[in-house]
Amino acid sequence: MPLLLVAGRAEHRRMLDRYEACAHLPVHPSVSAAAAAVGRPPPRRVARLTLPNDLVSARLARAFILRTCAEWDEVGKALDAVTVVNELVENTLLHTYSAPSVRLELRHGLLTVAVYDDDPAPPLMVPPTPGTTGRRGLVLIDRLAAVWGCSPTRSGGKAVWAVL
Repeated sequence: MPLLLVAGRAEHRRMLDRYEACAHLPVHPSVSAAAAAVGRPPPRRVARLTLPNDLVSARLARAFILRTCAEWDEVGKALDAVTVVNELVENTLLHTYSAPSVRLELRHGLLTVAVYDDDPAPPLMVPPTPGTTGRRGLVLIDRLAAVWGCSPTRSGGKAVWAVL
């Protein structure tokens, strides 16, 4: 059974937009509008890019994210998405023998960046050593993302993803 949320007054809908839970639940202006939306999936945009197992992949992934965010009018999230994809692609190149692939999804105003590889081993978040500079990897992604994780793929690899 679907969950429908109705707020007839515009100021109430604006107030609900500020709550994180409503990012996953559309708010309708009337009961009839909510009922009409039953069975219609929320709008979703997906873009994919397959990359070579080469150091150029991180640069290609960053350019893909910038271009796609501009097309989708999500420029405000582009910088964080570029940082996330850069870290995930570089981790794939450094820690696996796989050619990474990138999936970008926009749904309900949430931008998800996922990088796929053929290695089933989950990533490890290693805290930076005090006094050192350099790569922050998953620690940086943990700070930028609302949530992130790792999921196995049907092919035996994994997808590491972050929601912005």
